[in-house]
Amino acid sequence: MNSKKAIEFKKRLMFLKGEDLYFLTYNILVLLHGYSCESSQKPFLDHTKLAYLIDFVADNKLVSMLNSSALKSPQYDSVDKAYLQSAYTEGLIRRHIVSRLFYALERKGIVSLEMKNDKKIVAIWLKTDGIPTDFFKTELYDVELENVSRLREALPQLRTMTISTMLKRLYSDNGVATWHE
Repeated sequence: MNSKKAIEFKKRLMFLKGEDLYFLTYNILVLLHGYSCESSQKPFLDHTKLAYLIDFVADNKLVSMLNSSALKSPQYDSVDKAYLQSAYTEGLIRRHIVSRLFYALERKGIVSLEMKNDKKIVAIWLKTDGIPTDFFKTELYDVELENVSRLREALPQLRTMTISTMLKRLYSDNGVATWHE
Protein backbone atom coordinates (compact mmCIF):
# COMPACT_ATOMS: atom_id res chain seq x y z
CA MET A 1 0.00 0.00 0.00
CA ASN A 2 1.50 3.35 -0.96
CA SER A 3 2.17 5.96 1.70
CA LYS A 4 -0.81 8.25 0.90
CA LYS A 5 -3.29 5.37 0.91
CA ALA A 6 -1.83 4.06 4.16
CA ILE A 7 -2.22 7.46 5.80
CA GLU A 8 -5.81 7.80 4.56
CA PHE A 9 -6.61 4.34 5.91
CA LYS A 10 -5.01 5.19 9.24
CA LYS A 11 -7.06 8.38 9.52
CA ARG A 12 -10.28 6.46 8.79
CA LEU A 13 -9.43 4.16 11.68
CA MET A 14 -8.51 7.01 14.03
CA PHE A 15 -11.55 9.22 13.48
CA LEU A 16 -15.31 8.85 13.27
CA LYS A 17 -16.13 11.13 10.37
CA GLY A 18 -18.58 13.84 11.34
CA GLU A 19 -18.57 13.07 15.06
CA ASP A 20 -14.94 13.26 16.09
CA LEU A 21 -13.84 16.71 17.22
CA TYR A 22 -10.24 16.02 16.19
CA PHE A 23 -11.37 15.12 12.68
CA LEU A 24 -13.46 18.29 12.47
CA THR A 25 -10.67 20.42 13.92
CA TYR A 26 -7.85 19.32 11.66
CA ASN A 27 -10.02 19.62 8.52
CA ILE A 28 -11.10 23.13 9.52
CA LEU A 29 -7.51 24.17 10.28
CA VAL A 30 -6.30 22.76 6.96
CA LEU A 31 -9.07 24.64 5.13
CA LEU A 32 -8.26 27.94 6.86
CA HIS A 33 -4.57 27.42 6.11
CA GLY A 34 -5.28 26.49 2.48
CA TYR A 35 -7.25 29.71 1.96
CA SER A 36 -4.51 31.70 3.77
CA CYS A 37 -6.91 32.88 6.48
CA GLU A 38 -4.17 33.79 8.92
CA SER A 39 -4.95 37.37 9.91
CA SER A 40 -7.82 39.71 10.64
CA GLN A 41 -7.12 41.35 7.27
CA LYS A 42 -7.86 38.06 5.46
CA PRO A 43 -10.44 36.12 7.49
CA PHE A 44 -12.79 33.38 6.36
CA LEU A 45 -16.11 35.21 6.35
CA ASP A 46 -19.03 33.39 7.94
CA HIS A 47 -17.80 30.50 10.02
CA THR A 48 -21.02 28.53 9.39
CA LYS A 49 -19.84 27.72 5.85
CA LEU A 50 -17.07 25.56 7.26
CA ALA A 51 -19.51 22.91 8.53
CA TYR A 52 -20.48 22.18 4.92
CA LEU A 53 -16.92 22.24 3.62
CA ILE A 54 -15.41 19.60 5.91
CA ASP A 55 -16.53 16.77 3.61
CA PHE A 56 -14.94 18.50 0.60
CA VAL A 57 -11.65 18.79 2.48
CA ALA A 58 -11.74 15.17 3.61
CA ASP A 59 -13.09 13.49 0.48
CA ASN A 60 -11.37 13.32 -2.91
CA LYS A 61 -14.58 12.20 -4.64
CA LEU A 62 -16.54 15.32 -3.64
CA VAL A 63 -13.77 17.65 -4.79
CA SER A 64 -13.49 15.75 -8.07
CA MET A 65 -17.23 16.12 -8.59
CA LEU A 66 -16.99 19.83 -7.89
CA ASN A 67 -14.02 20.31 -10.19
CA SER A 68 -15.78 18.51 -13.04
CA SER A 69 -18.95 20.58 -12.54
CA ALA A 70 -16.92 23.81 -12.59
CA LEU A 71 -15.71 22.92 -16.08
CA LYS A 72 -19.01 21.77 -17.58
CA SER A 73 -22.64 21.31 -16.74
CA PRO A 74 -22.79 18.48 -14.21
CA GLN A 75 -24.27 15.23 -15.43
CA TYR A 76 -24.38 13.35 -12.15
CA ASP A 77 -26.08 10.02 -11.89
CA SER A 78 -28.37 9.24 -8.98
CA VAL A 79 -25.51 7.73 -6.94
CA ASP A 80 -23.40 10.91 -7.25
CA LYS A 81 -26.36 13.14 -6.42
CA ALA A 82 -27.09 11.00 -3.36
CA TYR A 83 -23.43 11.33 -2.33
CA LEU A 84 -23.61 15.11 -2.69
CA GLN A 85 -26.96 15.17 -0.82
CA SER A 86 -25.35 13.19 1.99
CA ALA A 87 -22.52 15.74 2.24
CA TYR A 88 -25.08 18.56 2.44
CA THR A 89 -27.06 16.74 5.14
CA GLU A 90 -23.88 16.07 7.16
CA GLY A 91 -23.07 19.80 6.94
CA LEU A 92 -26.52 20.67 8.28
CA ILE A 93 -26.16 18.21 11.13
CA ARG A 94 -22.74 19.41 12.22
CA ARG A 95 -23.36 23.20 12.11
CA HIS A 96 -23.95 23.52 15.85
CA ILE A 97 -21.08 21.21 16.80
CA VAL A 98 -18.71 23.18 14.59
CA SER A 99 -19.91 26.51 16.02
CA ARG A 100 -19.19 25.29 19.56
CA LEU A 101 -15.84 23.94 18.40
CA PHE A 102 -14.82 27.39 17.10
CA TYR A 103 -15.38 28.98 20.48
CA ALA A 104 -13.32 26.24 22.15
CA LEU A 105 -10.52 26.76 19.60
CA GLU A 106 -10.65 30.49 20.26
CA ARG A 107 -10.29 29.94 24.01
CA LYS A 108 -7.25 27.74 23.32
CA GLY A 109 -5.65 30.48 21.18
CA ILE A 110 -5.77 28.52 17.90
CA VAL A 111 -8.23 30.73 16.00
CA SER A 112 -9.64 34.22 16.33
CA LEU A 113 -13.28 35.09 15.84
CA GLU A 114 -14.73 38.50 15.11
CA MET A 115 -18.34 39.55 14.67
CA LYS A 116 -18.82 41.51 11.47
CA ASN A 117 -21.87 43.56 12.46
CA ASP A 118 -22.23 45.08 9.01
CA LYS A 119 -22.77 41.58 7.59
CA LYS A 120 -24.11 39.87 10.74
CA ILE A 121 -21.58 37.06 10.42
CA VAL A 122 -18.62 35.76 12.37
CA ALA A 123 -15.23 35.91 10.65
CA ILE A 124 -12.55 33.36 11.59
CA TRP A 125 -8.82 33.09 11.02
CA LEU A 126 -5.89 31.06 12.29
CA LYS A 127 -3.70 32.47 15.01
CA THR A 128 -0.35 31.45 13.59
CA ASP A 129 1.37 31.96 16.94
CA GLY A 130 -1.03 29.39 18.45
CA ILE A 131 -0.08 26.63 15.99
CA PRO A 132 3.34 24.96 15.73
CA THR A 133 5.23 26.20 12.66
CA ASP A 134 5.60 22.72 11.18
CA PHE A 135 1.98 21.64 11.85
CA PHE A 136 0.95 21.70 8.16
CA LYS A 137 4.27 20.35 6.89
CA THR A 138 3.57 16.71 7.79
CA GLU A 139 2.49 14.24 5.11
CA LEU A 140 -0.45 13.36 7.35
CA TYR A 141 -2.38 16.29 5.83
CA ASP A 142 -1.18 15.99 2.21
CA VAL A 143 -4.52 14.64 0.96
CA GLU A 144 -6.53 17.35 2.70
CA LEU A 145 -4.16 20.11 1.56
CA GLU A 146 -4.47 18.83 -2.01
CA ASN A 147 -8.27 18.77 -1.70
CA VAL A 148 -8.27 22.36 -0.42
CA SER A 149 -6.03 23.37 -3.32
CA ARG A 150 -8.49 21.79 -5.76
CA LEU A 151 -11.43 23.39 -3.92
CA ARG A 152 -9.70 26.76 -4.13
CA GLU A 153 -9.17 26.24 -7.86
CA ALA A 154 -12.89 25.57 -8.37
CA LEU A 155 -14.12 28.25 -5.92
CA PRO A 156 -11.42 30.92 -5.47
CA GLN A 157 -13.82 33.39 -3.80
CA LEU A 158 -15.14 30.85 -1.29
CA ARG A 159 -13.47 32.69 1.59
CA THR A 160 -15.63 35.80 1.06
CA MET A 161 -18.81 34.51 -0.62
CA THR A 162 -22.05 34.38 1.30
CA ILE A 163 -23.34 31.10 2.64
CA SER A 164 -26.31 31.29 0.26
CA THR A 165 -24.02 31.63 -2.74
CA MET A 166 -21.79 28.83 -1.49
CA LEU A 167 -24.74 26.45 -0.98
CA LYS A 168 -26.02 27.30 -4.43
CA ARG A 169 -22.64 26.69 -6.10
CA LEU A 170 -21.85 23.48 -4.20
CA TYR A 171 -25.27 21.88 -4.02
CA SER A 172 -28.20 23.58 -5.79
CA ASP A 173 -26.32 24.05 -9.07
CA ASN A 174 -25.48 20.35 -8.92
CA GLY A 175 -29.06 19.12 -8.50
CA VAL A 176 -29.30 18.93 -4.71
CA ALA A 177 -32.28 20.60 -3.04
CA THR A 178 -31.20 22.88 -0.18
CA TRP A 179 -32.74 25.16 2.38
CA HIS A 180 -31.12 27.83 4.45
CA GLU A 181 -32.33 29.77 7.48
